[in-house]
This record gives sequence, C-alpha cells and structure tokens, in this order.
Amino acid sequence: MRWFIGIAVLILAVIGVAAISRSVFEPAYNGRSLSQWLIEFDSSSSEKRAEANEAVRHMGKRAVPFLAERLFHRTPSWKVKLMLWLNRQSIIRFRIPRLIDSETERARIFAACDALGPAANGALPALEQALYKFRDFDAAYAMARVGQKAGPVLMRASTSKDYFVRISALYFLHVMRDSPETLSVAQPNSDFARRSRLHEKTMLAIWLPKAVSHLPGVSSNAVPITNRVTTNK
Repeated sequence: MRWFIGIAVLILAVIGVAAISRSVFEPAYNGRSLSQWLIEFDSSSSEKRAEANEAVRHMGKRAVPFLAERLFHRTPSWKVKLMLWLNRQSIIRFRIPRLIDSETERARIFAACDALGPAANGALPALEQALYKFRDFDAAYAMARVGQKAGPVLMRASTSKDYFVRISALYFLHVMRDSPETLSVAQPNSDFARRSRLHEKTMLAIWLPKAVSHLPGVSSNAVPITNRVTTNK
C-alpha cells in the first residue's frame, strides 16, 4: 500500500509542476493569472465579475490561445480516479483542488471571450467548433460579440444540418444586420449569462417562429414547436 501512495505522491508532484509551469506562461493582471480571474466569472458579486471582465480586457489577445485551448480541455479519467482515491484514503492527507465540470469551464471561457469583444477574433474557430459540438447558444453569442469578423463563421454555421446550430447562427446574423446596437455592451456590464439568456429568449419566443418558414428544407409544420429546439440550459 505504501509504495502505491508513494507513486501517487510522485504523480501529483509532476502534475503540480506542470500546473506551475503553465501558470508561468499564462497572461496575468494585477498579480493574478488568467485561470484565477476566470473563476471570478462564477462569483455572485457583480463587482467581482466586473473586475474579471476588466482583467481579461487588459490581457487582450494574449489570453485568446489559452481560452481556445481550455474550451476543449478535459481532465483525464485517470487523474479524476486518482484524486478521488487520494481523498478517500486516510494514511496521508492531501489538499486536492476541486475538479470543475466542463460546462462550468465553458461558461467561464464564453464570458471571457465576451469581455474581449473584437479582440477575441482569434478564438472564432474554437467558438465555432464549440457551437457544433456542445450546441451551446452562448458560443454563438460570444462569436457575435466579436463583430463583423464573425460574419463568415456564422454564415457557415447557418448552413449546418443541426437545427439549433443553424437557427442560432441565423438569429445573430439577423441581429448583426438589423440591430447591431443590441450587441454593444457598456463597460460595467459583466453579466454575460443574463444578456445571453435574453437573446436566447428573444430568439425562441419572438424571432424563431417567424424565421422557421425561411429555413431551407424546413416547413413551419415539419416539427412540433416543442420539439424543434432542445438546449441544455
């Protein structure tokens, strides 16, 4: 048993060194790394969320490669099992950091891209892939917040065979063309999730029924309205 614990300690040490090395290269602001600021997007305090917004804006395009990479990062299953085992054993006590579920991590990254606005244009390929893979409306909104450079990406998504991906892209193309002012955000407004939900409700409740008849290959009676769109929100 002791040899197994020794191996576990060695593995954790390697993981710790890797985490420290990563944090050295991460952009930082006011003495805190990007990873630390991302956590603040979950805060119940609007002031802390606003501080995270400001921090990410100061990091600018330096933050984009890290955000794009982390969007699809998943904790290896062996690491999850090891941490769970170390928490259960009582021979040596470890302070194991809490594992963050992938949905929470994605929400933080979308909020950070929102904070960057046009400076997040380098993250467009990753955001597009996230829209296809996770069918997450927040990904489409984060793309739209980039501005006109997101147009070709959203246009491509608007031809997707996935109904939700297609209609989300079409909605934001419509907004960017007819009411781009609704995508502008005052500096103190860090409530990305609330703004995204408002856009999603608008799409589902008002714009979507009118747009169905204009979708290629889809008739207004093809699918019951309750089954047309499914999200994990």
